[in-house]
Amino acid sequence: MIKINAITAIIKDSASAKKRYSLYLLGSYPGVASEAALNLTKKYPGIKIAGTHHGYFGYEDYQNCEDVKNGNNNKNKEE
Repeated sequence: MIKINAITAIIKDSASAKKRYSLYLLGSYPGVASEAALNLTKKYPGIKIAGTHHGYFGYEDYQNCEDVKNGNNNKNKEE
């Protein structure tokens, strides 16, 4: 029996050359999502990471929230 969780299936499907999906990694402590993105690009060279963000949003981060919601963030927001 082979066990595959949904996240693994999504990642493998996203890395497929046939599908042009991209992933936005959101959540965890600062630096974790960007490290995960680095590890995913090493393991799945065809994967496209649209961006990362640690997931801590304050009132001053309204534009970051809009970028994440609209998928407009192509850069790392893990500062």
